[in-house]
Amino acid sequence: MKATSKLLNVEYVRAAEPESDGNIDEALADHQDTERWDGHPMIATSKPQSANGSECSVYESLARHQVIELWGCRDLLAFLQEWADRMIVRFELDIPELALRVDALPRSRLGHFRPGHNGFGLKGEIAINSLYVGALAPWEILGILAHELLHAWQHAHGSPSDGNHHNQEYRRKAESLGLVIGRRGVMGYSAKCVFKDLLRQFGIDVPETDIAPRERRAKGSSKNKKWVCSCPINVRCAVALQAQCLWCGDVFTLCEEPSAHARKAELRAG
Repeated sequence: MKATSKLLNVEYVRAAEPESDGNIDEALADHQDTERWDGHPMIATSKPQSANGSECSVYESLARHQVIELWGCRDLLAFLQEWADRMIVRFELDIPELALRVDALPRSRLGHFRPGHNGFGLKGEIAINSLYVGALAPWEILGILAHELLHAWQHAHGSPSDGNHHNQEYRRKAESLGLVIGRRGVMGYSAKCVFKDLLRQFGIDVPETDIAPRERRAKGSSKNKKWVCSCPINVRCAVALQAQCLWCGDVFTLCEEPSAHARKAELRAG
């Protein structure tokens, strides 16, 4: 059935809700007992059963739990799960394990892929930073998801570099989808690409033009300038300042600061 995400204001297909979530507690505990991780030998036990009696992996139980549990990210996880499945098939990524997560991450990250096992003993963790969900368009969130899925693909089938570095293999795969990886790993998009085509096919609006990676501004290139008066009070302003100091009565004047190169040269000379 169709549902509308309150967070994203887009429609997605929600599968009929099962009567139970496959007992996520038992599934996770069973997985932790049977999975070989951190060098611990494990003892095999019976796997949890789904509603129809077939074996249900912990990843299936987790995905089911995320979309039937009443919590704030239920709609978003349903949206991400649907699109992760769609992109894995369309882009032929063949990712064996996937554990999606929405949580607060460091502000410098829009998302991450975690190689190996996470703290629950699950592989293939992809996290979307909840701090930015409300500020991003649906196509931008799906771009983050695609970016992290490519990391999962490379760890399953390629030769990843240390620290999830975007090496040439990763960049070639991303380029084949129309994803442009900048110098610092920031992503842009080609005007015409299979990624955008897939989104438009399912009703997601996406810009028509090329989108260059948003590289960070060089350190020390702030537009704010220093303004001074007679007393030891400094202010910084990005536009022409017309103000008078209430302490000394002088008008603030622009202070021409030396460039970073000049400051270094002065320090070396001293």
